[in-house]
Amino acid sequence: MIRSVCDFLDNSALKFPNKIAFVEGQKSISYKDFNKITSAVASRILEFPIKKEPILIILPKGIDALISMFGVAKSGNFYSIIDEKMPSERVEKIIAKLRPKLIITSKELYFDYGIPAIFSDDFAAFSVNQTALNAVNIIDTDLLYVLFTSGSTGEPKGVAITHKSVVDFVFWLKEAFNVGENEILANQSPLYFDLSIFDIFGTIACGACIHLIQNQLFAFPAKIAQYLSKNKIS
Repeated sequence: MIRSVCDFLDNSALKFPNKIAFVEGQKSISYKDFNKITSAVASRILEFPIKKEPILIILPKGIDALISMFGVAKSGNFYSIIDEKMPSERVEKIIAKLRPKLIITSKELYFDYGIPAIFSDDFAAFSVNQTALNAVNIIDTDLLYVLFTSGSTGEPKGVAITHKSVVDFVFWLKEAFNVGENEILANQSPLYFDLSIFDIFGTIACGACIHLIQNQLFAFPAKIAQYLSKNKIS
């Protein structure tokens, strides 16, 4: 029974351990390695005294951001990922509304908001604490993430989404578009935009492979077309 998006990852890592899950430029990661490092990040999060609390992610689109998202989910907390180029004044407004208990960012992007932080630079040094992970109880109505939008007033507004909402959407996606394990897909949407849910969680659930198209390529349509053709992306 699928109760959370973490179950999708566990299933695909078991079925396709050595298959590439995500590609970011010259970097890639297999399902087995992705599952392991997200468990290590979750274990690190569980060293903090937080449970079912918001965690803010400030990272560019890439594998580290995805590791952070699934690491938070596995810890039983929920995440909000925002544009790493967002002005600090707006970040402070989001923090005031979200009240995150932890920030995941890089040492390069770090700004002291007076909130504990862990850094993506250190992910490889984290270890898996299976005992702590086994004690996490995630149910489908638990929050998975909060998406912030500006709204008509310009003030950030958070929309809360549960695991169940994403799980139900993914089941519909698989049936409606017949997405399977042999697909190679491209992600264009920023991870802080709701359309990326289609790409990321749909890919994980199917055991497919997804390429994270970097923003700088969007200025050169011919380069995007060349990239898609070279990598045989649907």
